[in-house]
Amino acid sequence: EEKLARLEKKGVRVIRETEGEPLSLGLTPDIETHLGEDDYNYTHRRVGQDEVYFVFNQRPEAVRSRFVFRAGGCIAQCWDPEDGRVFTFREQHALEDGRTAVELSFRPYQTYFVVFRKSEVDAPTELLPVKRAEVTRLQVTLHFDPAYEADIPPLELDALQSLTDFDEEAIRHFGGIVHYTLRFDLPEGIDLSAPIALDLGELSAAASVWINGVRQRGVWHDGTVLSADNLQEKDNWLEVSVGTFLRNRMIGDLILYGEPRAVPTSSSQDNLASDDRYLLPAGWIGPLSVLESQKP
Repeated sequence: EEKLARLEKKGVRVIRETEGEPLSLGLTPDIETHLGEDDYNYTHRRVGQDEVYFVFNQRPEAVRSRFVFRAGGCIAQCWDPEDGRVFTFREQHALEDGRTAVELSFRPYQTYFVVFRKSEVDAPTELLPVKRAEVTRLQVTLHFDPAYEADIPPLELDALQSLTDFDEEAIRHFGGIVHYTLRFDLPEGIDLSAPIALDLGELSAAASVWINGVRQRGVWHDGTVLSADNLQEKDNWLEVSVGTFLRNRMIGDLILYGEPRAVPTSSSQDNLASDDRYLLPAGWIGPLSVLESQKP
């Protein structure tokens, strides 16, 4: 308030936002959506002739909402800061008051740049998944790289699950990196001439991924969709290396020995030694799904 008062003394006109005042001055909101004020946030800048909005989902769950931006006569694009993808919205609606409406889908705590450009820019149109098929026939091999001295033999599976679901103590309380090698065929009905992607499902931590021998971008969270234009109908190979929690190994040591042995620590163990201690889901939990999008 003091800063505003100083500006007014310098002759700067200050518009104080009281209920109904912005609209009475002929201004429309910068952004309108049905989400609550605590559910999202944004910043807005003008860069040259472009209007640039940085919009972020502040909720711990996925949301989809219609956003109306105070920008018109432009081409609306979405820029994903995580992987660098840029696409033009397939559907953007010009409103009579000069604003533009688009639909945005966010993962938990995800962010986007929404850019309104005056000039034509070559960018692919947004791809909308039209089919999701879970891969149910799997051949999975797990190789363990513990963060401590241990010799854990490889494990053969026909499904993905959390390491904490196993009865074997060494796997249930494993801490380190797990290397998955997964062999699978595409589910029936997937059209390889359409854009294809993979959804890895739930992961306990960041992962490195190879699809049929080709290194993919890093996977940082659940629900990451990876473009997979090198998939084939039969005999695909997926390699995924994912970290797990040393907390689980420490809990295992406390159960076995009454103290952490595999992973020495100077941190407090009070929360691990209490009656409500719990293991965190670990490894690649899945499910693995194939997404087929609309053809451009």
